Amino acid sequence: MVHIPFHNFHMTLTSYTGMGPKLFAYVDKKGRPVTVVLLQLLFGCLAFINLAPNGGVIFNWLLSLSGLSILFIYGSVALAHIRFRRAW
Repeated sequence: MVHIPFHNFHMTLTSYTGMGPKLFAYVDKKGRPVTVVLLQLLFGCLAFINLAPNGGVIFNWLLSLSGLSILFIYGSVALAHIRFRRAW
C-alpha cells in the first residue's frame, strides 16, 4: 500500500467528488496523486526564493499578499453573514 499524506488525499478526494478542479483527481495505477504532488513540489520551490540576493524583499511581498488575501476572505465571510442575518 502506498502511503499518501492527508493533504494529498484531501485535495484528490475533493477533486474526485467534483468540489475541486478535475485536474487534481488524476491518480496513477499505483494510487499516487501525481498532479497534486507536482503542485506541492512547485510551491515547495518557493522556499528557495530566500537564497536570491533580494529574497527578503520577495518574501515580504508574498507575506503581504497572503495577509491581504486573509483580509478579503474575512471581509467576504462577514458580508455573507450580514446578508444571511438580514434575510433571516
